[in-house]
Amino acid sequence: MDARTWEALCGGLVAGHEAMMRLGMVTKPLLHAVRGGQLLGYVMVRDFSPGRDGLDAVVDLGHFASGGQADEVVMAWEAQDLAVATELPADHPDTCLSVVYARAGRHRLVHMPYQVRQLGIALETGLVGAVPQWLDESLGQEELLPPPVRGALDLAFLPWDDGQSPGLDAAGLYLERAGYTVRYAEPA
Repeated sequence: MDARTWEALCGGLVAGHEAMMRLGMVTKPLLHAVRGGQLLGYVMVRDFSPGRDGLDAVVDLGHFASGGQADEVVMAWEAQDLAVATELPADHPDTCLSVVYARAGRHRLVHMPYQVRQLGIALETGLVGAVPQWLDESLGQEELLPPPVRGALDLAFLPWDDGQSPGLDAAGLYLERAGYTVRYAEPA
């Protein structure tokens, strides 16, 4: 993935996270799939119950990349939110937007920590809105990933037994029927 694409994806993730926070929410775990330098689209996790269902829901994000035979993946999640949702320890001690870039067998993890400044009640949701005050990001090469993120990446690059992927559309349809939000990129 070239630097321009990486910067655009990260910029979009940060802007989306800020918009969600103003509504009193945070970024749900999501996965962007890329093949041959072209963005295929993204999938956002379905609603789930905390614990095992949350773990499974995040791992299953990998089906989208696998179906599209992606060779690169970008995943994002809010560290504390993922920890609560999966009932596992957080991958970062602070409130933090975590973004991982991965290829088969390797990854780079970026933590974007922030402090929360509350705004008051968001009229659209009735929740307490906030804005992040971004702190210095940290970059980790091959840093340990939360188990559901590691599982999603493993699934994303898993070769198909018969060598035949079901295709991006079939994987997307499967995920949509299961309650995931799927968006496809416009052809270049």
